[in-house]
Amino acid sequence: MDMKNTINTINTMNKEMLLAGVIRIKRLHENAKIPQHMTRGAAGFDLCAVESAFVQPGATVKIGTGLAFEIPARCELQVRPRSGLSQIGIQVIVGTVDSDYRGEVCVLLHNTTGIAYRVIRGDRIAQGVLAPVIRAAFVEVDELSQTDRGANGFGSTGISEIVKGQVVGQCDAWPDPTAMLVRSVAARLHEQKLNNALNKPIVNHEAPTRFTMENKGGSNDQTD
Repeated sequence: MDMKNTINTINTMNKEMLLAGVIRIKRLHENAKIPQHMTRGAAGFDLCAVESAFVQPGATVKIGTGLAFEIPARCELQVRPRSGLSQIGIQVIVGTVDSDYRGEVCVLLHNTTGIAYRVIRGDRIAQGVLAPVIRAAFVEVDELSQTDRGANGFGSTGISEIVKGQVVGQCDAWPDPTAMLVRSVAARLHEQKLNNALNKPIVNHEAPTRFTMENKGGSNDQTD
């Protein structure tokens, strides 16, 4: 490739990088909130719930955002957790929105606590991050290049060894009962605060919730 073609290629790539920062958004629901970066240095932008729902203990619930995105070519939209929810035991199942997808972007919330968690319409439930994508070209070969690590996989670089029934080494992966209790209490206080704000009594969590119908193929009973 000569110098002129090289420069043209670089200019084209620069234009694509500039355009990659522009995302076209379509509201699918009147209550949907257009996302925005909250600070100049924020990598992600908040994704808000367009509906209210309960996430029962141990359950995973799909929450709509009421938005459809036109992701730029050679990019993806990553759906990631928010630290404020993660610290009370409400996890976001990480997802990818491809550039050719035009449907509603939804968030999967998983409740790791022992009590139900209430999502109110308009809550910030996840964050989106726009990221570049490298398309791979796959080549089948008979042999791969050799490395010092080789085929050593899961836990090969740091898991504790079990020798003669005793654990040797340090392991930070064991659950902390105190931390789990703190998360459960924090989630409970959060729920009480929301109920007080809405002047509604604490819901009997033994009763079926609005998203039970969704699991059977029906639609959610959305409330304010």
